[in-house]
Amino acid sequence: MNKRLLFAVVGIVVVLGAIAVVLMVFANKKTGTTTPTSSPSAVSSTSPSASSSASASTDSILSADTKLATENSINRFATAKSRISQWPMWKSNATFSGLFISLSATLKLDSANEVYVFDSTDDNANHYTISISQSTGSSLRAIIPKSDYQGSLLAIDTAYWKSSYVDAVQIADQNGGSQFSSSNKVTGVDVNLQRSTPNNYLYWIVTYKTADAGTSLVVKIDANSKTVVKE
Repeated sequence: MNKRLLFAVVGIVVVLGAIAVVLMVFANKKTGTTTPTSSPSAVSSTSPSASSSASASTDSILSADTKLATENSINRFATAKSRISQWPMWKSNATFSGLFISLSATLKLDSANEVYVFDSTDDNANHYTISISQSTGSSLRAIIPKSDYQGSLLAIDTAYWKSSYVDAVQIADQNGGSQFSSSNKVTGVDVNLQRSTPNNYLYWIVTYKTADAGTSLVVKIDANSKTVVKE
């Protein structure tokens, strides 16, 4: 009799367990619950460095940090002087006389080439130049006849060079550049650092170009005081 009672109890327990399992499966199907899984490789599809690089590549000159841009300009100028002075064709008495940058109409930050020009009294016919890529840092040295590029230039005292091309473009944009760009199809912007009229002071000369050679805007900015010059 005791054995029969024991078998009966065991049977009841088994049946109740089976019912519980059926109810749990039914509940999971009804609510759509699934067992969570994790995969280390699926945590992120991009690395932080790739993400930040993509963001940096789309930066505009108009929103760039001018302090950082000035530091970068100082470093590139130092690199230019160092590399060109090691050139066998270099004239030891050559002096810095100009920086010429041609930007695309998008005004993308640090994507252009900078051309640094040096002149020597030992060679009045030619410029000694070095081009440096803002994005890669690669450089190219060349001797170019003055009649082919920029003409005669005046020596620059770098003590008056207290602003970067980024400062110049931002100031120009606020002083006619933005309005000109919205009214015309700008094809590119030249940003030149050189001594010019009035007074042969050191200026940034920002030129907004269009497909029509007769239509352009020139904004001249004092490289020392960052003020716009009206001629």
